[in-house]
Amino acid sequence: MKLLLPLSWIYGAGVAVHRRASAPDAVLPDTGTRVISVGNLEAGGNGKTPLAMWLLEHWTARGLSSAYVSRGYGVGSVSAHAVTCVLPPACAPPSLAGKRILAQSFPGLASEVGDEGALVVDRAPASAAFFCRDKPRALRAALELGVDRV
Repeated sequence: MKLLLPLSWIYGAGVAVHRRASAPDAVLPDTGTRVISVGNLEAGGNGKTPLAMWLLEHWTARGLSSAYVSRGYGVGSVSAHAVTCVLPPACAPPSLAGKRILAQSFPGLASEVGDEGALVVDRAPASAAFFCRDKPRALRAALELGVDRV
C-alpha cells in the first residue's frame, strides 16, 4: 500500500494540471458573495431542488438578493456557451449584455430551462435564475448581477 501513495500524488497532480488546462476560466473572482452548492455529482432525487427553493425563499424573506444557478438538466436548448437568465420583473441590469434573458412569464419556460428550473423560477419569483451547461459561466453571470447569495 505504501508504494502506491507516491503514485497517487503524481496522479492527483496530473489531474489538477489537466483540469486547469481544460477549464482555465473555471476559477471565479472573489466578490464576497456567498455561494452555496446543494448536492453532489451522484445524488439524484434526494431533495436538492426543494432545499434550493427553501434557501431562495429564506434569503428573500431576510431582504437578501439571491440567484439560482443550474446546468439546465435534460434540456437541449441550454447550450454549453450561452447563459440563459430568468430575471425577476424589477431586474433589468445592463451588465448582462450578451446573455439570453427570459421573463418569468415566458411561454414554454420549462422547455427552455427544464422542469426543475421552471419550478424554481415559479416558487422563488424574487430570485434570478441562470442556466448554462458550463456552470462556472452561469455563476459568473449571477455574480455580475451583484446578488448577496447564489
